[in-house]
Amino acid sequence: MRFGNKKRSLVFGFMALCVMVSSAQSRQAMENFENQLKPLMDEMFYAPIDNQKFNANEKFIALMADILTYPKSFSYPFERLTSNNVDSMRISVLCPTDNRFRIYTWSIKNDFGEVENFGFVQVPNPEEKENFVYRLFDKSEESIYPEEAKLHDTNWFGAVYYSLITTKYDGNSYYTLLGWDGKDIYSQRKIIEPISIKASNGQPTFGSAVFYKEKNRKRCIFEYSPKANFILRYDNQFVERRLTKKTQRNKKIIPQSKTEIERDMMIVYDSLQSMFGDFESLPQYNIASYEFNGFKFEKGKWKRVVGVVPRNKPDKIRDKQNEDPNKSNIKKKSGLF
Repeated sequence: MRFGNKKRSLVFGFMALCVMVSSAQSRQAMENFENQLKPLMDEMFYAPIDNQKFNANEKFIALMADILTYPKSFSYPFERLTSNNVDSMRISVLCPTDNRFRIYTWSIKNDFGEVENFGFVQVPNPEEKENFVYRLFDKSEESIYPEEAKLHDTNWFGAVYYSLITTKYDGNSYYTLLGWDGKDIYSQRKIIEPISIKASNGQPTFGSAVFYKEKNRKRCIFEYSPKANFILRYDNQFVERRLTKKTQRNKKIIPQSKTEIERDMMIVYDSLQSMFGDFESLPQYNIASYEFNGFKFEKGKWKRVVGVVPRNKPDKIRDKQNEDPNKSNIKKKSGLF
């Protein structure tokens, strides 16, 4: 039986109305959930004593774990929890460009200045009504060789992540997190953390052998003094490359070298040095040297590069095609990172 144009319009209109109502109800439900989370978040960050902070945190975790299983929560922005005001505490929510997963992280400092990190990984599950949700347990102080260990949700090297890099090679996607760990009053840490998601159940794995010619390395950890202004970020920056060629002069082969500067996207970081030469093994004395190195993604690996040259603007002669006058100087920081 065929519908007439009028009947068909009525059916489609009714279906569209149902979708709109369902969408509005879902949005309202998520806003109600966020309204319950917000006061708990404020208490766990700003309560005057530790018992109040951590009790509120456990309630926040229990409620958040339920909310994240709800399919509509994956696309919900959680704007009241993720304020961009750098003077306020907030939840970090990151998602790669292909929407493969979401990662939520935050930290709480106790009265002794020690920081504990918390988080969730959320993965859409199209075959079921509920998302995969994994709570992250910070076991950073229990790891003996943390730069060489593959870790999971139950033994996570905790950090608050502020950048998620998506790179591709040979049809595969690679995800890399940049994070900050407040640790304690003596030192802080920043981390380059590869992450992968198991296809069958969404379980996260932290750390991977994706560092060129460093097969034992699974992540990079930089530990330094809380007073240091240490930079770790993904940026479009310059690197010096020394090119050597041989020329023949008076029947003698003479090597000649020249330095060229190229520009590309890379993870850029400060080299660390001790404030005191006799304390090189103590990270609480490490400060930035303002000599920058980096990692460039090539053929599925992060390849270390030396001699990054941070600049406010590209060199107009050497880099006309890539000129970007709006790119900020890498030494300029915003917030913690």
